[in-house]
Amino acid sequence: MTREEAIEELKSVNNNLTLLMKKKKALQSYINEENERLGGVESPKQKAWRLKKDVEFVKLYGRERTDQEVADEMYYSLRQIQRFLNK
Repeated sequence: MTREEAIEELKSVNNNLTLLMKKKKALQSYINEENERLGGVESPKQKAWRLKKDVEFVKLYGRERTDQEVADEMYYSLRQIQRFLNK
């Protein structure tokens, strides 16, 4: 193999790797969107909002929220959304 052939082979491998990385990124993006749509995984915005709420609660009450308190807040938020949509 000549130097030129080796360079061409390296370029080809590099291009293939670039294409594979782009495909991986696109597939991961699609999977993340589907998970968010199905409600299975928190989006970065949802996670940031939840962490902000947790920090505010700890500052106010000096303890972490219980599962029941989180469920109550989610229920209240859903009720607000339903009321808004029904107007």
